[in-house]
Amino acid sequence: MEQRFSDLIKKERERLQREREEIFKRQRELRNKLAEITRELAAVDGYETAKIGKKSAGAKRRGAGEGRRGSRRGALRLIGKNRTG
Repeated sequence: MEQRFSDLIKKERERLQREREEIFKRQRELRNKLAEITRELAAVDGYETAKIGKKSAGAKRRGAGEGRRGSRRGALRLIGKNRTG
């Protein structure tokens, strides 16, 4: 009986360790996916910022208080700040 119980404990420990490793693996995959999505969002934000900046820069005349709202350099700076990994 003692041997059987120790075998049972050993098998349960192995099962739990495999399950734990699988969870860690999924966690890493999700973390990588999240970082990828964050980079894509930063790129979209940068594109939008650059696009708005181009519109403003192309305007012939600006009203009082209007200035350039975005630039390519600013977009790249945003992408750099939001880059992970």
